[in-house]
Amino acid sequence: MTDDCPLLGQASEEIAAPPEEVFEALLDPQALAEWFLPPGDGATQDWRVDMLPGGAWRARTIAPDGVEGELSGELVTLDAPRVLELRWHVGPGLPPGSTVRYDLEPIWLHGDRGTRLTVTHVSGSPLPSRVTMQGTATTTIDWHARLAALAELFVTSTSY
Repeated sequence: MTDDCPLLGQASEEIAAPPEEVFEALLDPQALAEWFLPPGDGATQDWRVDMLPGGAWRARTIAPDGVEGELSGELVTLDAPRVLELRWHVGPGLPPGSTVRYDLEPIWLHGDRGTRLTVTHVSGSPLPSRVTMQGTATTTIDWHARLAALAELFVTSTSY
């Protein structure tokens, strides 16, 4: 990502799990289906991730009204457990090049190993005010809600 790309969103969350576990949840199909879309925004299913730089990723989306779509892209940077950078191709008619970068920093949280996860979402060209599953404009992507859902996964799940 470059400094001159328009910033679409940025959020940070402290998660009660070590970076290795948080990094895994960023790529695990079952975990992604649980945290990626907050309640009310629809659902994602059938995540497929080719775990190599340049590898493809995709997921089927289901909007609250039942309309199905697809999210897809490729892995740009895979530096476990510190950095994950994904290029997104969200929908037809949208400019290409939207990039989401996850930076994971080890921290101590309540006496245990934790992670400060920061997500930065940028685009190489102007995008609508919100990129939804169908590619229509409404409001900004709520990365704070997405990261909060990810953090909650470590509180409620025995898988991580």
